[in-house]
Amino acid sequence: MSLTLNDIKHSKIKAWVDECIAMCEPDNVVVVDGSKEEYDALMQKCVKAGLATPLKAKENCFLFRSLPSDVARVESRTFISSVKEEDAGPTNHWIDPKELKETMKGLYKGCMHGRTMYVIPFCMGPLGSPISKNGIELTDSEYVVLNMDIMTRAGKKVLDIFNADQNAEFVPCLHSVGKPLNNGETDGGIWPCADVEHKYITQFPEERLIWSYGSGYGGNALLGKKCFVPVCLR
Repeated sequence: MSLTLNDIKHSKIKAWVDECIAMCEPDNVVVVDGSKEEYDALMQKCVKAGLATPLKAKENCFLFRSLPSDVARVESRTFISSVKEEDAGPTNHWIDPKELKETMKGLYKGCMHGRTMYVIPFCMGPLGSPISKNGIELTDSEYVVLNMDIMTRAGKKVLDIFNADQNAEFVPCLHSVGKPLNNGETDGGIWPCADVEHKYITQFPEERLIWSYGSGYGGNALLGKKCFVPVCLR
């Protein structure tokens, strides 16, 4: 069931993916199919890299340890980047979208060197339901692929929905751990992420666009979670 970029027939999705590939410059690109075989292979890749530990007491359960600096409590690096500051709400952080995009594009440039970009078609809700919301997440994190597979309907069945309708709406979600691997570097069993000051978890509500950089943890990286709400309520 292995998929390639040629299996993406939705023209807007294909154009957006190509744009992100040119910006992030990954070594490889994989379109996620959502199969058990794919899941098992990615989990074993994480185990071999020292990023996941099988739990002896619980079959098919694995422990991932993030760095102390890469946790859920990074609200200071989370932004609702609406056109008008007041639309971000009184409890959220705001940056002008033009300024934030310029900053983040600089960080995204070449950020996936040495890594694979995974293209994840996903659905929040039952497939084909009129109240379900569909998206495409691009990420360089196997951890994200594994958890999006658990948390959402992900893979070929969702891509088929997009391919059947050129007008099918999708939320574009771009994520990178912000840790390029140059000159043969490896993660060396250390959770990949950027320094705190370079983490950005951002929503552009008018465009229904989600960008996340520098964090590999939870809802900072699994963009069908908390990041999905502000853009889907528009």
